[in-house]
Amino acid sequence: MLVVIPVVLCSVLLGILAGFGFAWLKIPGKKAIAAMLALGMVLPSEAFIIPLYHELRWMGLTNTSLALILPRIALSLPFTTLMIASAFQQVPKELVEAAVMDGASRVKILWGILVPAIWPTLSTLGLLLFIWTWNEFLIPLILVNKDELRTLPIGMMFFQNKNTIDIPVLMAGAMIVILPLVAVFLIFQPKFISGVTEGAVK
Repeated sequence: MLVVIPVVLCSVLLGILAGFGFAWLKIPGKKAIAAMLALGMVLPSEAFIIPLYHELRWMGLTNTSLALILPRIALSLPFTTLMIASAFQQVPKELVEAAVMDGASRVKILWGILVPAIWPTLSTLGLLLFIWTWNEFLIPLILVNKDELRTLPIGMMFFQNKNTIDIPVLMAGAMIVILPLVAVFLIFQPKFISGVTEGAVK
């Protein structure tokens, strides 16, 4: 949870700011930046895990919580930016134009009009980021080797060795890993469904 919560909050916040720029502001080279973000969505972690390890080691961040949080935020940003920008573009322009006519600032338009209008999308995005971060395996495996910093999926790996597997303990560990995901999904299920179908309805 110490990794998942900062990743979800920071990714959504940065995604809102970047998505607002992509959706409503004139940015030089916007199409090229969008193409780079799309490339970041399809690039697997295995392609950059070695240079990422050396960079974080040079910065002195390996075996720290930041080694788990910062790369996950960076990996989430392309998806969050493009998804939120798409949701912003579906908001009726008349709402924004009316706010501009009333003298509202960009900050007021963003947080007072646009963000509440796409709340189902943000809820869906937060749920997806929670699941993806919770299930992350490769980055914690490579960047952290302290037991107190290992995440649950990595901890399950130590319930088995080369010759034996403790099935009851492994199943108990799997239940501990799965239960929070099930609980979060059940709580946010209505928002998740509305967020998925909202674009199709509009």
